Amino acid sequence: IKINGSIIITCCLYLPPNLTADRLTDFTDRLADSVTAAHSFSPLSILILGDLNAGNIFLENQYTAHSGITNFDIKLKDTIETLSMTQLISEPTRITENTANLRDLAITSNTLIIKEHGTDH
Repeated sequence: IKINGSIIITCCLYLPPNLTADRLTDFTDRLADSVTAAHSFSPLSILILGDLNAGNIFLENQYTAHSGITNFDIKLKDTIETLSMTQLISEPTRITENTANLRDLAITSNTLIIKEHGTDH
């Protein structure tokens, strides 16, 4: 997206549940490669939005009724941090009678352009 001469690269994605560890590693490797390639366009921001079926590691401490933190959660957080990006959502996006999980993420390379973020329950 080009707005007033500034480039914003946006990626919307879905990562299905129950992928093998190899497929999840492939995803984080490709994510890192894609973000690195996107930087060649000198964007104002890179936004990655979507249902990654992971993310409990980013929940605020008050949310404890979740299904746990997986190895992929840890790898995803490490990848995001290595890319100098920030995951913005910190409250559950998938709530059931027994659990409250964070599955839908909003990741940006430039928090300064974000005026508001959150969930709508």
